[in-house]
Amino acid sequence: MPSTFTLSAEARELASKLKDPSLFLETGYINGEHVRSSTGATFPVIDPATGKTIGNCPDMTTAELESAIAASVAAFDYWRHTTPNIRAEALQKWRALCIEHAESLAHLIVAENGKPWKEAMGEIAYSNSFLDWFAGEAMRNYGDFIPSPNPLSRNIVVKQPVGPVGCITPWNFSVGMCSKKAGAAIAAGCTIVIKPPPETPFSIIAFVELATRAGIPPGVINVVPTKTHTREFGILLCQSDAIKKISFTGSTPVGLHLNRLAANARLLKKVTMELGGNAPFIIFDDADLDLAIEGVIAGKFRANGQNCVSPNRIFVQSGVYDEVISRLKAKLSQYKVGPGLAKDTTHGPLIHTAARDKCIRLVKDMQAKGATIVLGGRIPEGLDPNGAYYEPTIVSGMTPEMDAWREELFGPIAALLKFDTELEALKGANNSEMGLACYIYTKDVARCWRLSEELSFGMCGINAGMVSAAELPFGGRNNSGVGTEGSKYGLDDYLEKKLLAFGNIDSRSLW
Repeated sequence: MPSTFTLSAEARELASKLKDPSLFLETGYINGEHVRSSTGATFPVIDPATGKTIGNCPDMTTAELESAIAASVAAFDYWRHTTPNIRAEALQKWRALCIEHAESLAHLIVAENGKPWKEAMGEIAYSNSFLDWFAGEAMRNYGDFIPSPNPLSRNIVVKQPVGPVGCITPWNFSVGMCSKKAGAAIAAGCTIVIKPPPETPFSIIAFVELATRAGIPPGVINVVPTKTHTREFGILLCQSDAIKKISFTGSTPVGLHLNRLAANARLLKKVTMELGGNAPFIIFDDADLDLAIEGVIAGKFRANGQNCVSPNRIFVQSGVYDEVISRLKAKLSQYKVGPGLAKDTTHGPLIHTAARDKCIRLVKDMQAKGATIVLGGRIPEGLDPNGAYYEPTIVSGMTPEMDAWREELFGPIAALLKFDTELEALKGANNSEMGLACYIYTKDVARCWRLSEELSFGMCGINAGMVSAAELPFGGRNNSGVGTEGSKYGLDDYLEKKLLAFGNIDSRSLW
C-alpha cells in the first residue's frame, strides 16, 4: 500500500527530482505496510559527494525485526505452496516495473552511493537480469529419480523451499545484491527479511516498493533498516528458530562473526556468505595487452574499486611491466572525478570519508615501504571538501609486506608488482587467506588450464575482467565465503532436498 508518512525536508528536495517521487520512502516495510520505528528514532543518510543529509531513515529496533520475522513465517505458509509459474510471473512483473522506473532507482543510487549516472543505470540493468534469470529458474527446479537395485523400491528426490530467510545486504551494489538474494528466494518459494545497509537504504526500500506494486503478497518481502541496532539484528536473525537461512554479503570479519552466531543457534540453518576478496590479476608477457588493460579497468575501477572481485594485486610479467604501467597511466589520466550526476564524471566519490581515509592510509603505507606512486594518490582539488573523493591511483612496486597485500583496497587504486616466472606468480597469487576471484591474461591455452586448476579461488576470469552475471555461479573459498549466488546453483542454496522412498511396489502382480 502507498506510504502515508510525510517526507522530511531533505527527502522532499531529492524526491522532487525523481520521475516518480513516491518511490522515495523514509520507512521500513513489514507485512505489506510502510512503517517507522516504534521509538520514532531515525538516522541520517548522507550524500557522499557533499556530506549532506538526503533523508532520514527509521532506526528500527528488534521489536520491528521480530514483527518482520513473524510476517515472513505467516507468509511462508502460503508462498511455499504457490506454483512455479506464479512465482515466475511475479518476478517478471517486478522486473518490468524496475525497467519502467529505472531512472528513479538510479537517481537514488547516485544520491546514496555516489556512483556516476551511467554506473547507476548499469546496476539497475544488472539487478533486472537476476529477476529475469530466477523467473526462469523457478520453472526449472527439477528433482531426480534414483533407480534402485531393489525391484520393489522407487526413489524420488524433490526440492522444497528452505523457509524464511534473513538477508543482510551491502552498500556497494545495494539494489543488485538485493536482487540476487530476493530473486532466488522468491523463485524457490521462500520469504525474506532484509536488513539493508545504513549507507544506502532508500534504493532498497524503493526496489521493494516496486515488488509490492508487482503483486508480491504482504510478508513475502520485508525490509527492516537500522543503524544503532545492527549488532542486535545480526544476533536475532542468526539465532532465531524461525529463520532457516542467512544470506550475507559484506566484510570477512562480520561474515565470520555471523557464521559463528548461526552455528551456535538452537537449530542449525543454511548460510551463504559472500565476503571479502583479495583478487590477483596476472598479466603474462604474451597477453593481448589491449584486452588486459581493458580488463584491469573494468575490474579495478568499476564502482570506484569498491567491489569484492576488484583486482587487489596486479601481477605483471617483467617483459611487459613498463608498458602496462604506461598504458594504464594513459587511460586513467583521462578520467574525471566528480559528482555522480555531472555529465563529464567518470568516477564519483567513495561511500564515505572513512573509506577515503583508508585509501590514503594504504597508499602511504605502500609508499613508506618502497612503492612508487605513478599517478594520483591524492584528494582531487576543486570539488566539495566534504565529499569523499579520491583520485584514480597507480602504485608500482607492491610487496607482501605492505598492508594492502592483506587488506582489500576497496578504492580506485591499482597496485602492481613485477614477476618473472609462472610459478612465482602462482605462489604470490595464492599467498592470501581470501579466495574469491582471480584473473589470468595469456594466449597460452595450456598455461590457462594449469593456473586455473591451481589458483585457490572460487572464480577465475581467463582473458576476461568480469566474472559476475546472473547465469554464472558467484562464490569464494577460504575466508571469502561459503555458498553460491546466481546461476542454477544459487537457487539450490534456497532449497532443501527431500527423499521420497517408496517400498513394496510389486509390479509383478500385474502379470
